[in-house]
Amino acid sequence: MRKVLVLIENSRAAIAELRSLKKMEDMEVHLAVSRKVFTDKIRYHKYIDSANYYSYGDIKNIIVFLEKLVEKIGSFMVLPNGEDVLREIVKSKRQLKELQIGISIPDENTYRLFSDKLTFAKVCNEFGIRTPHEEEVGSKHFDQKFVIKPKQLSNEPYVLATPLLIENEKSFKKFKSLRLDLSKHFVQGLIEGPSYYYCAAYEHGKKRAFFIQKNLHQQPNGKSIIKAIPFSLPDNIIDSIDKMMEEYHWEGVMMFELKECTKTGALFAIECNPRFWGPLQLAQDNDVDFVRVLVDPDYKRLNPVSKKVGYIWRAGYFHGLFLKLKTKTSFQKFIGEDKEINYKDIWGRNDTLLYFIMEPFIILMKEIRGRIF
Repeated sequence: MRKVLVLIENSRAAIAELRSLKKMEDMEVHLAVSRKVFTDKIRYHKYIDSANYYSYGDIKNIIVFLEKLVEKIGSFMVLPNGEDVLREIVKSKRQLKELQIGISIPDENTYRLFSDKLTFAKVCNEFGIRTPHEEEVGSKHFDQKFVIKPKQLSNEPYVLATPLLIENEKSFKKFKSLRLDLSKHFVQGLIEGPSYYYCAAYEHGKKRAFFIQKNLHQQPNGKSIIKAIPFSLPDNIIDSIDKMMEEYHWEGVMMFELKECTKTGALFAIECNPRFWGPLQLAQDNDVDFVRVLVDPDYKRLNPVSKKVGYIWRAGYFHGLFLKLKTKTSFQKFIGEDKEINYKDIWGRNDTLLYFIMEPFIILMKEIRGRIF
């Protein structure tokens, strides 16, 4: 019996992981979350009842939690989900290997090199992959669209946790009100055009599976993808990314975001996430199962064929309205609809139908509580 631990950090990625594992034989599934909440029982009720469900508390406790869990259930594999928790795990990768806890992620130096925004841009440039030009920020008035990014992930005050999009005078004033420590950030020009995800899994730098998606609708401030479809990209950009991953002996999955400049058609690298991504379900619905890649050494998908299934997160539009109010930025929508695509909602399925119905109310209650408290 194989044992797998699913970290519930990104809920949309987590449900895709659980759906994949459910199809596999001889699989004992365990779930872990930093803090148990009642919505988990609604989201994952088809899976929590048949799995072991744990809380590891503060992220800093994750390694102690994993050590205790291996004493309780024996060796197991951890699926990579959640930036903050994986940054703790990657520090102790060698220790976990000694404990017979498996996880497919790069070594710590490589993880940080690609996960931190500034070093990622430098590495891309070394391999001939374009990145947006660095810009200077005007001191008083909005004069151009830009994205300000933390040079590296930090919990320090006046340092962003995620990139911030500045696209108008209102969002510029919002940015100035944050009084950020600009020495710990850098600014890139905004690439106006469609966004793509090149998703792939590697073993010691050798590709075992890949999937490409075009993102049609995205929440304000470049947050979560709401709508996406299977797509393809030129071989030369894919080959450059694969060469880079081979050079760094990449281990595990990654999501590499590219944006296409509408005016020139040029592709620019935006970020690389060494973990499962929110619209993971889209790849699975089109017969590329990245979860199975990690748990089954014989599984490969190097010639994916689209099943014409699209991804949509309908409640993401409602959640995006609140983000629009907070960030003073707009939804990002790009042309590229395919009439043959059959869109499937991430939650509007038999196993999560109750949560699909309740999610708008849950989002509303969170916003109300946030404003009151």
